Amino acid sequence: WRPLVAAARVGLAPGGLLAVAQATRANLARHPRPGPRYLLDEGELADRARAAGLEILHDREGWTPAGRHEAHLIARQP
Repeated sequence: WRPLVAAARVGLAPGGLLAVAQATRANLARHPRPGPRYLLDEGELADRARAAGLEILHDREGWTPAGRHEAHLIARQP
């Protein structure tokens, strides 16, 4: 659910951390599911975290050993 990143910021205490792992559209190259509406675009997770005012500590996208293409993010509430 795309608004979740901004909503999560409201619940974070100062210095609180948000960790997210979510499949991206590149995942469709190997897997038909989940469908495109449930997948993130390239760079979207970090862009949404920045737009919410979070400090990005870790941002990576790529294939996991399990064969899924995922975006991983760790961000901190200032």
